[in-house]
Amino acid sequence: MATVPLSSLAGVVIADADPEAHPVYGDWLRASLRAAGVEPTFAAPSPDTPTGLSRIIDGTTVSLAGNILADGAIPGLAVRPVSDPIRWR
Repeated sequence: MATVPLSSLAGVVIADADPEAHPVYGDWLRASLRAAGVEPTFAAPSPDTPTGLSRIIDGTTVSLAGNILADGAIPGLAVRPVSDPIRWR
C-alpha cells in the first residue's frame, strides 16, 4: 500500500479530536504537523461518528489515526499509512 507524506496534508481540512477540548493533544498535533511543514486547519467537531466518517468518505476532510482500521473496513473509506509517522510522546 502506498504511503502518504504528512506534507501532502497542506491545505487539507483535518477532522480530528477537537483540539480546543483536548488542548495537550491539540498542541502536540499542531506542533507535529508544523514540523512536517503543514499549517493545520481543523474541521468543526462532528456531532457524531457517522457524520465524521461521512465527511472523510466524501473527501471534505481527512483524519489522522493510529493503526485502528484496515483499508476496506468501512465501505468507501480509504486508509493510508503516512510515510513520516508522528508518535504520541
